[in-house]
Amino acid sequence: MSQKSSQSSEISRQTSLSKQSEESSSTYVPNLDPRERVDMILANIRGQHRWSIKDFLYHAVTASSSDKNAHSETRRAKLLSQAIYEQPIVIEKLAVASKDIYTVGATDLVSRLQSELRHLINSKTLGDFQSDVDPRDVNIPTLAMRVQGEAPELWGLLANIMTPPTSLRDTSTVYQGSILMIYSILASTFAPRKSNNFPMLIGLYLHAMGVKRRVISLLAGLGINPSYQTIMERRKELADLGQVQLKANSQADRKNLIISWDNFDYSQTVRHQTLRDPSEHISATTGKLCISHSIPSGGLVRSMFHPEIILHHSHIYTAPGNQNDAVQRQCQQHWIAEAIRYTHRKAVESLFAVETCANSSQMKPRVHLIDWPEFPTVNRLQTQKTVDYSLCPMLYNEGTIEGTYKVIENIFLEQLGDNSDTDFETRLQGYSQL
Repeated sequence: MSQKSSQSSEISRQTSLSKQSEESSSTYVPNLDPRERVDMILANIRGQHRWSIKDFLYHAVTASSSDKNAHSETRRAKLLSQAIYEQPIVIEKLAVASKDIYTVGATDLVSRLQSELRHLINSKTLGDFQSDVDPRDVNIPTLAMRVQGEAPELWGLLANIMTPPTSLRDTSTVYQGSILMIYSILASTFAPRKSNNFPMLIGLYLHAMGVKRRVISLLAGLGINPSYQTIMERRKELADLGQVQLKANSQADRKNLIISWDNFDYSQTVRHQTLRDPSEHISATTGKLCISHSIPSGGLVRSMFHPEIILHHSHIYTAPGNQNDAVQRQCQQHWIAEAIRYTHRKAVESLFAVETCANSSQMKPRVHLIDWPEFPTVNRLQTQKTVDYSLCPMLYNEGTIEGTYKVIENIFLEQLGDNSDTDFETRLQGYSQL
C-alpha cells in the first residue's frame, strides 16, 4: 500500500508541475523592459525555488528530465554555451567581472600542449645538453620536421596564429624556423634544466663565431640562448673533454699524424673610456691535427732521413714536375684557354658548347665544351675523407725562434702527451709551419 501511495503522489506531483509550467509558459507578461524581466525571473527563482543563479546553471546542465518532449541536459548545456560564447558582449561583461572566462575553456588545451612539450623533452628531441654528444647527432636540418611530428597540436596552433587572414602561403613550411624557435623558448622555459640542448648549441655557435658578450646577453634575455656565464662553463667542459679525446685520438693514429700551425695576431681594442686595461696586441698560434692517408704504413722514421746525401739544384730542375714536357704544356694550354673563356664566355660557349648538364644543386647549369683543353690527369688520388682536429690556441708568437720552440713543446708534450725522452728516438713527425 505504501509503495502504491508513493507512486501516486509522484505522479500527482509531476502532473501539478506540468500544469504550473504550462500555465506559466502560456501567460505572457507584456509591457516590461529587459531589466524588469530579469528582475522578475530572478525573483521567481529565489522565491519559488530557493535557488541562486549558480544553482540554476548547475542543475540546468546536469539534471535529467523525465519528460520526453523536454530538452536533455546535453542540449541545455549546448544552448547555454552558445548563449555565452556566440555573443561577444556577454563574454566582455563576464571578463570585466572575472578573467576566468578566458582560462576555464583553455585548461584542457593547456594540459594537452604541456603534454606535447613533455614528450619532446623526454624523447631528447628538445632534451638537455650533454657535452659528450656530437652536435651532428641532433640533426638540426630535420629538427623542425621531427618537432612538428611529435607535437602537432601546438605546431598547428602556432601556424594558425601566425597566418594572416588573406595569406596564401604555407606558414608551417615558410616559417618553420620561427616556429621551431618558439618551441625552443617554450620548452626551455617549461623545463630549464631538462630542455636546454638547442639553446645551448645556439649560444656556443654564436660565441665561436666571435659574437660580443653584450649581444649574447641580449639574446639570453629573450630566451634564445643561455646566459654568457653558462655558455662559458659549458665551453670549458667541452675544452677539457676535447683535450682528453685529442690525446686518445693522436695516440691511436700516432704514425699518420700531420700537424700544421700558424700565427694569429690581433689587437684587443677598448671601445669605451677606461682608466685601466688599455688596448693590447696579442700574439697567438692556432693549429690543426690531420690523419693523413699518404704516410707509409709504418710511419715516418729516422732511417728514411739521409742527411749525408747532398741535394743539388739540378735535382730540382730535372724533377718530373718541373720539366718542360707534354704534361706541363697541357697545363699551360688549359690555363690560357680558361683565361680566354673567362674574358669572352659567351663567344666561347657559342662555338664549343654542345650540351648543358642540368644540376639541381647549382644555380646555373654546367656547360660542357667539346675539344676544349682539359687539365691533365697524371695520377688521380682516391677520394678519401681527411679527419682533422683543432688544437688548443697557444699564446705564443710563432714568428720568433723562442716562440716556435714553445709552440712545438706545447703541441707535442702538453696537448698530445708525448714523452720527449722516448717518443722521438726513432720517429719523425710530419708538420707544417705555415
